[in-house]
Amino acid sequence: MARYNRNIKWPQAKTCILAVAFLLAMTQFIGGASKPVNSRKRSDAAKSDYIFMEALRYEADDSTDAYFDMICRAYQLNPDDKYLGYDYGLYQYLIFQNDSSRLAREGLDLMRRYVVANPSDNTSGMRLAAAYANEGMNVEAIDIFRRLYGASDDPRVTGSAYATALAYTFDNDSIRKALTVLDDIEKYTGIDETTIAQRTRYYSILGDTASIIREIRRYVDDNPRSVERMLVMADIYARLGDADSAMIFYNKAVEADPSSGVALYSRAQGYMIIGDTASSVREISQAMKYPDLDADTKIQILQSFIANEDGDSTVMSDSLVSDLLVDLAAQYPYNDRVRTLFGSYLYTKGDKAGAAEQFSYALEQNPDSPEMWQTLASIYFVMDDYDNAASTIEKASGYFPDNSSIFLQGSSIEVARKRYDSANKMLDKAMAVVDTTDHSAVSQIYGLYGDVAFQSKNADKAWDCYRKALELDPYNSVLLNNVAYYMACENVDLDQAQLKVERALELEKMQTGVSSDNTLDTYAWVLFKRKDYVRALEVINEVLESEDEVSADVLEHAGDIYFMNGHPDEALEFWTKALELNPDNELLQRKVSNKTFFFE
Repeated sequence: MARYNRNIKWPQAKTCILAVAFLLAMTQFIGGASKPVNSRKRSDAAKSDYIFMEALRYEADDSTDAYFDMICRAYQLNPDDKYLGYDYGLYQYLIFQNDSSRLAREGLDLMRRYVVANPSDNTSGMRLAAAYANEGMNVEAIDIFRRLYGASDDPRVTGSAYATALAYTFDNDSIRKALTVLDDIEKYTGIDETTIAQRTRYYSILGDTASIIREIRRYVDDNPRSVERMLVMADIYARLGDADSAMIFYNKAVEADPSSGVALYSRAQGYMIIGDTASSVREISQAMKYPDLDADTKIQILQSFIANEDGDSTVMSDSLVSDLLVDLAAQYPYNDRVRTLFGSYLYTKGDKAGAAEQFSYALEQNPDSPEMWQTLASIYFVMDDYDNAASTIEKASGYFPDNSSIFLQGSSIEVARKRYDSANKMLDKAMAVVDTTDHSAVSQIYGLYGDVAFQSKNADKAWDCYRKALELDPYNSVLLNNVAYYMACENVDLDQAQLKVERALELEKMQTGVSSDNTLDTYAWVLFKRKDYVRALEVINEVLESEDEVSADVLEHAGDIYFMNGHPDEALEFWTKALELNPDNELLQRKVSNKTFFFE
């Protein structure tokens, strides 16, 4: 019947089936009565056709369940219909593939019955072959691909899939058969990149290096002026370890098009393979200036050098990386990824103001990244530029009013500005949008409420907030550290303070493998308050040895601990350094001017 052509459009199929149904009905009157059995079959077939048409209507409306239900009913009425059998078999396979291997196989058998009878239906055949492959039935899958390939007038349609199926048996005879199929395809396509790539993969599986080179040479000879093909040849030689031959073709490519950034970069990789680092860096520097090398590739190149993956600091100097980033920003002034890379690099080199400028440019182009806003605010924060940090958070909250982490960061900034009411308002906003079922997040907010209360000298509120936070998340190492520090500063239950900070250190070791300097400083301070001066000295020395930039608080603690251990000269040095960082600290001023320890 005509409707078995699966590529027929809806109106044609409808007309054809109605016509067949009409002719079947008319024969009853023209030719007289038929045998009862045949009449019943014709009647069921006609009903099946009608139900099938209804199924197609549901399929067009994306009503999948109704479609499959109608297909089942149609197939039950006419199980001899191979087309219906295919759709019913597909449905049965999809339903039972994870629950009943027997029923799933029966579905595949029904699909196969149709495909074997209609090998020119590529869509149905490919779907069946894919199902076989999914079930690990590779022999059956290859058989279907073979039938489709044999029935096709144009091997390009099914040949590539058949060759791939043969090759990935990793059987040498099958791979050679796959190469024969590719020969057939090439009669239609000529030498093209896709078939050459397949051939080289298959020869690689066979371990036939000579044939790989022969294939690539054919590819190059087919268009000997193509820079792209020369580079393919060079890359193949490079992968095979023939550096001399690779460089010959890299050089040919650059000579053919000296303005090709792609060719220069490829040759730079060749230089790197043979160990000529200086030439590689020179080529890359040139390649970065050419527009045919796209921005993403240039970014990846610079990222690899910035990360210094090889650990060789001589590969590209900081000044050269900086110059290339400046040039890249000039080429792509509105590319937020370029600006972000430039900003990140400047930050690692200590140029925080330059980093902030680049991140600001990036956000002008792409304001949809909350992480980038928070990064910029953090940079301003470490620069002690709290006003710009607060302004950044205010802008970010306008873009992301439901992002609680932005408000949490804003609260910390407001604390640094000593605007405690504003800090609490930020936390109120965070609490309004946080997922209340996320106990860890809610605990973090209560902990920050406690920090704000502690900073604003509201000890009762601080303790109440810390208690709520610990009830919600007793395994938060940062929270445990903060609570322990609060208790030490207030001289509240120092035994519990020590237990909490020791628990924080344990959790940090479990989570990251190391203890943070901040928590170690708290530990030293708790030990100091407990008058365990010797142990406090050991711990604070760990912090001093591991930190590159020591904060004023750590330096003041170190001075106090050294003084109580009988080292007044060293203590004065620490207090003096702390005062340089925090010149408005009156207690530090007294310690330095009197060269002795004072309690608050």
